Amino acid sequence: MHELIGGDSMTARKAGRAGQPAAPSGTTCDYALAEGFGSVFRFCFNGAKPARNIEIRTP
Repeated sequence: MHELIGGDSMTARKAGRAGQPAAPSGTTCDYALAEGFGSVFRFCFNGAKPARNIEIRTP
């Protein structure tokens, strides 16, 4: 899954921080920009397993 989203993007992480819900306990999250959608996607993993993925709308 990490390879599919292209890894973590610091630009997306900064854009998605405002107003995002807390990440599930014990997870690590990667952030990806969705060009043309005005969104950042947060992909959280518990080890190698996906835990919770959300779309964060950006201004």
